[in-house]
Amino acid sequence: MQIITDKNITFKAKGIYFVLKELMEQEIPVSKQFLYDLSSNKSKAVDTGWRELIDNGYLEMKKANENGKLVYKYKLLK
Repeated sequence: MQIITDKNITFKAKGIYFVLKELMEQEIPVSKQFLYDLSSNKSKAVDTGWRELIDNGYLEMKKANENGKLVYKYKLLK
């Protein structure tokens, strides 16, 4: 099912999904902090929408080691 018609996903999470999609298409590095800075909402709103995307299989988060630093890599699914 596409996220746009998935009734189990809130508009908050759908909005985050499409912001992430646009940023990734423009090859802009994605982080939760970047979303916090873009949002007029509190970080908790971003966090809950983010978690909703992960829990429902729309966002994948992987840890990676780059030059001795822990970084997170994100991938949109579906």
